[in-house]
Amino acid sequence: MLHALLVLWFLRLFKPEWLVAFYVPALGPLKSIPTVILYGILAYMAIFKTSTIRVDWPFTIYLLCVAVSTIFAENTGLGRKGFQGVFDNFLFFAVNMSLLSQKENMRALDTILTMYVLSFVVYGIVGITHKGIVPYHVYLDDEDFFGPFMDIGVAVSLIAAYQTAKPNRFYLMTGVISIVGVIASFARGAFLSFCATGLYIWWRSANRIKNAIVLLVAAVFTVSVTFVLFPENAYWKEMGTIGTSLQDEKSEGRHFLIKKGFEIFALYPVFGAGPLNYGFMIPKITSEAEAQTRGMHAAQFSTRVAHNIYVQILAELGTVGSIAFTGLILVFWFRSLRIRRFYEQYVSKDGMDETDTSRQEQWRKMLMFGFAFEAAMVGYILNGIFYPILFCPWFYDLLILNALIFRYLYMESRELSLLTQRAVRVPRWKWSVHDHRAKMKSGLVIRSCC
Repeated sequence: MLHALLVLWFLRLFKPEWLVAFYVPALGPLKSIPTVILYGILAYMAIFKTSTIRVDWPFTIYLLCVAVSTIFAENTGLGRKGFQGVFDNFLFFAVNMSLLSQKENMRALDTILTMYVLSFVVYGIVGITHKGIVPYHVYLDDEDFFGPFMDIGVAVSLIAAYQTAKPNRFYLMTGVISIVGVIASFARGAFLSFCATGLYIWWRSANRIKNAIVLLVAAVFTVSVTFVLFPENAYWKEMGTIGTSLQDEKSEGRHFLIKKGFEIFALYPVFGAGPLNYGFMIPKITSEAEAQTRGMHAAQFSTRVAHNIYVQILAELGTVGSIAFTGLILVFWFRSLRIRRFYEQYVSKDGMDETDTSRQEQWRKMLMFGFAFEAAMVGYILNGIFYPILFCPWFYDLLILNALIFRYLYMESRELSLLTQRAVRVPRWKWSVHDHRAKMKSGLVIRSCC
């Protein structure tokens, strides 16, 4: 089953079935292969009881909120489609937690992390050569999705490159490709999020003076790339319209769409209008006269999206779903904090045998990936202000990988706690059978030194 999980990760990250179906449309049914494998793994575990099926409780609560919202959705067909996507990610989360809960299987996590970073190389190269899109991909065939994805790639690869004392050149190369990918997307929101994420990484770094120089080099490289990809200052002219876009109510309709999102929330404040029901609801709350002032008919708004995941959550999932979604992010941050605490306790403070270099290297790798996913989540959250990336799998990937690293270090810390447990030294003249029995009854056990 572990090999099947790795195959599932490969299909999830690289989507070869989508590539084949793009060039041979008759092979479209191949797109269902990952779902078949996912349900096959779960069926095998349930029937043969090879592994205990574990679920992530914060995600379970979020799934239940989406389910309730689906039941009361205005368009239950769209609602079921949205719920199905969340449910499949929930099952994928459960499969990972179940199969990788055993320490001997956690070595597969290294393979998963390598594939994850490699996906940014593949999509980055394809996207750059196709001017900011990956034509065959279900999400990345749009600049507004490709740019945020490359933002995540920048954060993950450049931080994970320092998992060893000598930076990993492959990861650094991936970071460079991702930076070029952000520029190639020509997306203003992605550029703003890229800058803000870079500042967050610098702020969280231990040596801010040294990393300020790195940040400056990255900025010079970024500016140079813009002039190569977009001659005649075209890139910065586009970025210069950011202020106009934020102030002009009619620019791309973003202000109008956000306002409509709040109106939908006002109508359905508890459970929302239902997953993927944002566009379906806009024609119902927009008069024909109001639509014509924007040069459209009301029915044409049914294909529009919120361009803001927080407005979309409020409109589609209501207060209950929004709280559950916030809970997912808070749990993510709690696990990131615990990952750092584990490292400080067992590595930085001599809780680990100094001669066990392989274990120390693995812990450093997990620490840096944990920080990388934290910065990537910042990039996702910031991009969510500008783009409709709520139901993209990137958010769930970050939750899953963060949980797997946390669980790995949790199991390691329990093992180290047993190995490093030391006896309480008691002077011989204070020992007596009576004292020992009294301490046993009180729950205080004095273990012998060994």
